[in-house]
Amino acid sequence: MRATRLTALLAAVTGAISIAIAVAAEPVAAPGIAVRESALDVISGDRFTLVVFGLALLAVAPGLLRGHRNAYRVALGASVTLFALSVAGRGSAIVAISALVSVGVLVVHRAAFHAVSEPLAVRRGVAILVGGVAAAMIYGTVGLLAMDNRFGSRPSLWQAAIAAIELVALRPVTAAGHLPRNAAWFVDSTRILVVVAVLAGVAKILAAVVDRDRRREHQQGTVQGLLAKWATTPLAYFQLLDDKAWLVDPAGEAFIGYRVVKRTAVALGAPIGEPAACSRVVDQFQALCARNGWTPAFHQLDDAGRQLIESRGLKARKIGEEAILDLSGWSLDGSRFKRVRNKNRQLTKEGYVIVELPRPLREDDIDGYVWLRDRSPVPIASGEGECGREAFRPWID
Repeated sequence: MRATRLTALLAAVTGAISIAIAVAAEPVAAPGIAVRESALDVISGDRFTLVVFGLALLAVAPGLLRGHRNAYRVALGASVTLFALSVAGRGSAIVAISALVSVGVLVVHRAAFHAVSEPLAVRRGVAILVGGVAAAMIYGTVGLLAMDNRFGSRPSLWQAAIAAIELVALRPVTAAGHLPRNAAWFVDSTRILVVVAVLAGVAKILAAVVDRDRRREHQQGTVQGLLAKWATTPLAYFQLLDDKAWLVDPAGEAFIGYRVVKRTAVALGAPIGEPAACSRVVDQFQALCARNGWTPAFHQLDDAGRQLIESRGLKARKIGEEAILDLSGWSLDGSRFKRVRNKNRQLTKEGYVIVELPRPLREDDIDGYVWLRDRSPVPIASGEGECGREAFRPWID
């Protein structure tokens, strides 16, 4: 975790320095294009490559934080390129030093980056990248051919194509001769198109692996069957809430319900299902987290679940326990519960009543839902989502 944080920080710092140096430096004009006053004119100059690779490093920093393998490759390539550009005189000493340190840290901590990309997302990202660059080349070629070149002869198709490649490669345009003074906007727009295509493609390539077992419509029946057969804790029915993703064992004998919060995949309780399959699905859950760069966590485990998780290499930390009351000898009498008694009387006056339901209502128990509706004019105490009054309406209406 520390390795990914360090590399992400260095990549972001190197990218920011590169962009700042490029923007703050004196604009270097391409042949035939006048130098203007604004720092944003770096787009038309030779230092635009520093901006591009700086933006690339900033874009992959979140992926580095997640331990993403493709983010590592992009960051390493961008850092090496920035170092080479700085040595060649197109950057500065501070960019060279920062890029070199970034390269060193990336190489040392290479093993920390093992999260992979969703194959479909990679293919789409490559398609966006290639298609965007190709569109920029076509745009550049057609634009150069159509441009009114008042400072020389109109370029040939070959010269226009080579000049478009130079634009896409962020090099000064020489193949088409001297461009007219009013061509600066065209050079800027071509290069901006390239940058947008590159960043959009990289963002898609770095997309996390999707959980293919999240197809709720396909697997809800399996999950409900496992809950009915194996669930033993009050958390069981919360597994069906809409915020849960499910990782189901390929044999359909166990599952884990979880939710991803930032970079942590939090499983609700222990795996539910056949004991041997529960061990397998824990391994599958850890593998899923490793592919995505997530940290696996299990919340609210019973003793058996704790032993299972520890046997798979995870550590348990107690932060609390479920309260268990012996209701046969418990009452609201005494000064300790005075506020509770007052609140209870207030709720009773407002029309609230407490009714014990012996078991959850079945989906086909229409009379039970009608009974519940008639006695609960306001939302039920547990109140939201699967347990809310509105969730019962399809069975009543």
